[in-house]
Amino acid sequence: GVVVPPTSPPPRPQQTKTQLVLQCHEEGMNLVRMGDLDSAFDQFKYAEAVLIANDKEDGNLSLLAVTCSNLGSYYKITGKLHAALSYLRRALKIEE
Repeated sequence: GVVVPPTSPPPRPQQTKTQLVLQCHEEGMNLVRMGDLDSAFDQFKYAEAVLIANDKEDGNLSLLAVTCSNLGSYYKITGKLHAALSYLRRALKIEE
């Protein structure tokens, strides 16, 4: 006879890119408060990479502005003022 494989459970809904980016920001800010700046930087850069890879989607510009602002703040905290200014200008330009 014909063996019918069991049906697999329905796939779980995947986290949207927006939710992923917002989660990266939340975790990044918590890490900044705890003083773990390296891990915070990783979270912010991951959020930036997700947004850049999906730059044609609606709503990404405001999220990118927040990401740039957070990276600017990170660079300010770590004393890298040129990089801080660059990211903060980018955030401002996106918001205009």
